[in-house]
Amino acid sequence: MKLIDTHCHIYSTEFNPDRSAMLSRAESEGITKMLMPAIDATTHDEMFMVESEFPNNCKSMMGLHPSSVKNSTRYFNNKLNGLCNMIFLSLSIRAIQ
Repeated sequence: MKLIDTHCHIYSTEFNPDRSAMLSRAESEGITKMLMPAIDATTHDEMFMVESEFPNNCKSMMGLHPSSVKNSTRYFNNKLNGLCNMIFLSLSIRAIQ
């Protein structure tokens, strides 16, 4: 049976020491794909790095989480515009939250 983990933050720094081994263990248990939702702009580089290192298993997802967007229309619009630019510049994005 092939499984997909639809929400994992394996690009987080706490996984750095054993990320490769962890992904190997997951694959040996049938988890063939891992969808990585972005946390916020501070983690995008790490997320894309993991996807480029493990392109067959790890797929990036982008979005604006309500807790990361202030109650200001201008702030929200700025964040949304930045996100749209990033999505259109990156063909590797698989989903938008």
